Amino acid sequence: MATELACLTMALNTTETKDARVVVFGGGTGLSNLIGGDSRNPLWPADPFQGLKEVFPNTQAVVCVTDDGGSSGELLKELPLIALGDIRHVLLSSIRQEKLHEQYGLMGREALRVSAALHQLFNHRFETPPSSPHALLGDAEVNLAALPEGMGHGLASLIEAIFREPQLRRQLSHPHCLGNLLLAAAIVSEQEEMAGISRLAGLIGANPEAVLPCTTTPARLKVLYGNGVLVSGEYKSGTARRGYPVDRVFVEFAAPPQAPPQVLGAIAEADIILFAPGSLFTSIVPILQVPGIAQAIRDNQGALKMLVANLWAQAGET
Repeated sequence: MATELACLTMALNTTETKDARVVVFGGGTGLSNLIGGDSRNPLWPADPFQGLKEVFPNTQAVVCVTDDGGSSGELLKELPLIALGDIRHVLLSSIRQEKLHEQYGLMGREALRVSAALHQLFNHRFETPPSSPHALLGDAEVNLAALPEGMGHGLASLIEAIFREPQLRRQLSHPHCLGNLLLAAAIVSEQEEMAGISRLAGLIGANPEAVLPCTTTPARLKVLYGNGVLVSGEYKSGTARRGYPVDRVFVEFAAPPQAPPQVLGAIAEADIILFAPGSLFTSIVPILQVPGIAQAIRDNQGALKMLVANLWAQAGET
């Protein structure tokens, strides 16, 4: 195996990868690590320009949207949205130095400084309701004026929307991750999930279609165990320790689900299709239950397809 990996590394180092089109399926942690490092890690700002996105600039992540824990779960209680937490996580990991240079003229230390500020902003969590945008940014210790003008103004407008739009302002009374609220504000402002995610991606220096939800239909994960117990919700299934194997995983959609055309198009044009490491039952299988996605993968006969397996067993899953 070591010899095969060494040969693969050598082949990649001597192959032009700029135009190769890569699609990666997964959830939050495994997918973000593969794309560009774990952007929730406090050490990520020291080396944000790493991972698959630097080898294959045309990488697109297709993200599972059944996460219902934490801040995502609070949003789902009141807003007709897909789960945003994993999208936020992967979106931040998708920032590219080349895009920051193209859009804002940033290089070297300046690109690192801006990436660190975005890391601070997106991962800031508040427990008590902020009284104003100024107070929120003060608690996050982020100065938008220190960011490139277009980026700072764009983020400021989204933060103002959080306080202005009634359905978003109500969320300020709950503990939240600010990155999730920025995504929600972009979606509400654009009145469409794909456009909102694309807007925020372009604003922070990622490719506009670098991160795609597997569906825009709200969904809930259900896991049936070998003893007949049915658990509803990804958070509950992730914490369940029942001592029985998983018998079946399925997804309950709020309406007839559809795969976004951008997702099906990316799969059809992909040269490489990867399944990221992580929670196979809760991050990969739900994506494949969105009608059209599994068939699109089968139909692309020319792509290299690879499952990146976990290095160790995951309790309750694989």
